[in-house]
Amino acid sequence: MSNANSITCKRCNVAFTPNESQAKLLANMQRNGQTFAMFSCPSCKHAFPINPTTLLVPSQSTDKPLPCPACTDGLVSLIHNDKKTYWGCGNCGNVWQNKPT
Repeated sequence: MSNANSITCKRCNVAFTPNESQAKLLANMQRNGQTFAMFSCPSCKHAFPINPTTLLVPSQSTDKPLPCPACTDGLVSLIHNDKKTYWGCGNCGNVWQNKPT
């Protein structure tokens, strides 16, 4: 059963409540208007992105994933937030800003 403060894993469909440190992280991200966080499901250990504001998994792109050039283990994602758009790797944390054309 899911409640307003729970996150549902997209892989195993199990809802879980963030632990104390995760809840603090989410609250801080919500205050700062951030729209992307990576979480790991405590049931199946699957890592997945969520929007900290809605606690929902963002809609999935049909584009082919781009491997991170810095760590080679992660995938590069296009991140949209209220202030800017940039590319980032959820595995190593590298961020690439869009350059004006």
